[in-house]
Amino acid sequence: MKNPDSGDGDKSKLEGAIAAIKTFVEEAKRDKLPVEISIVPFGYPGRSRCDNLFRVDEGSFSVDYNLIPSQENKPKAATAEEELRELSRIQPCASTDLYAPLSEATKYLRNRYNRFLIDSDLKEDIPKPRLDIVLLSDGYDGTEEKRFAELKSQMQESPRVRVHTLGYGESLGEVARDFDCPVYQPDDRLTIGSVIQSCRQSGVEIGKLEPYLIDESRLRDIAKATGGIYRLSADADAVAQSLKTVLTTLRQYELKYRQPGADRASEHQTRVQIISPSLQLNLSSEQKYIRLKNFIYESLPLPERLFILVVTVIGFGVLVVLPFRW
Repeated sequence: MKNPDSGDGDKSKLEGAIAAIKTFVEEAKRDKLPVEISIVPFGYPGRSRCDNLFRVDEGSFSVDYNLIPSQENKPKAATAEEELRELSRIQPCASTDLYAPLSEATKYLRNRYNRFLIDSDLKEDIPKPRLDIVLLSDGYDGTEEKRFAELKSQMQESPRVRVHTLGYGESLGEVARDFDCPVYQPDDRLTIGSVIQSCRQSGVEIGKLEPYLIDESRLRDIAKATGGIYRLSADADAVAQSLKTVLTTLRQYELKYRQPGADRASEHQTRVQIISPSLQLNLSSEQKYIRLKNFIYESLPLPERLFILVVTVIGFGVLVVLPFRW
């Protein structure tokens, strides 16, 4: 994060990330969305000495990174801005660990909101809380594949926690071309390993290359495993736009659709697709089979119920009580 932003060479990536996150918080406030936000920096010791480390463990969220209401009229509203100001004063030097922060954040959200997600006493018309994690990273985690498999399994056990991943920097193909490393695969098939191997054969010093590498395939897989959004943003403005897209997905909508020619007990294939070029959205849900009920009951308005009651009483009197008296 200490490297310069590609859109503004006088600004570091850390400054660009802070500006983008600040825009995200301000938009949530302006739209008065009932959103609670926690800003969690993460940084782990690497090969070089670093005094600014941000470890994320089991107690981090309840003590350091508790969720903060985004609205201005609620307590602690300024805390998000204060956290960003504190982060702007540090000199980034730590290494990337994608797995521990995501694992702890998922567990924290699941434990905090578990009652709201499974409580059958809650009314159906009350929306259950949306639990989303936005992972913004400009690096890659070179640890073993086993850790990713464990994280993926854990995230899939928490189907209501959605992870959106945002890469901050250039694509692997662009980095390889910047360092004059020959690549013989399309950009969407390049991996960290193939780029490092190509650059090593070209005599590039790997220590100078590594700070610019982003594990696109890993970030894409994390988002895909939870139904989240993946974006690669080259500069701070693009990061801010990607965060706006994520904020848009946090809104909840109710869609009502009447199937032409539908009958009771009939089954229909259903899929929802949302396309918005202006918001760079092209989302499609999984196909789901919906079977209409055998018995359909709709509550009638009070005047109609009273009318039916009166007609029933009079009809009963005429057809039953009067003949009985005679």
